[in-house]
Amino acid sequence: LFRWDNHIEPAVHEPLVSSVDVVPTILAAAGLASEIPDLPGHNLLPSATGAEPLEDRPVFGEIYPGDATTLGHPSGDIAYRWVRRGEYKLIVPQAHNGQPPWGDYLAEPALFNVVHDPQEQHNLIGDRSDASLQAELQTLLDDWWQPGNDAAVQRPTID
Repeated sequence: LFRWDNHIEPAVHEPLVSSVDVVPTILAAAGLASEIPDLPGHNLLPSATGAEPLEDRPVFGEIYPGDATTLGHPSGDIAYRWVRRGEYKLIVPQAHNGQPPWGDYLAEPALFNVVHDPQEQHNLIGDRSDASLQAELQTLLDDWWQPGNDAAVQRPTID
């Protein structure tokens, strides 16, 4: 993900990271981390330099159709939200005004073990052994962002 000669040694890290971690990491490398303190994402520089282990944390995302029309209000076009923690990924479709989400991908929430099922073909929802895992991931996802609550979307300001 990062290369910086004489600062970062090549390494493989197992914990998940997100593309939103890139900007905070670059700002930290440039000595500008305090310029935008509420930026989403995590500074990966301490882990990349070997100063700290990489935190094992969930990563989140959303899927939008190619014809997004409500810029500035992301919940208006969102098709799916997802969370991945460890081997598991929960994908939740977002209906709008009773209409199914964009595309034919999923009509109902789906839980996948992406290590054993990288093509996301075997939905684990309904397996009794995974019911608590589904609830736990759903809580993480809802705590991260609930569409319709665009006020929760943090937009950094630059002075």
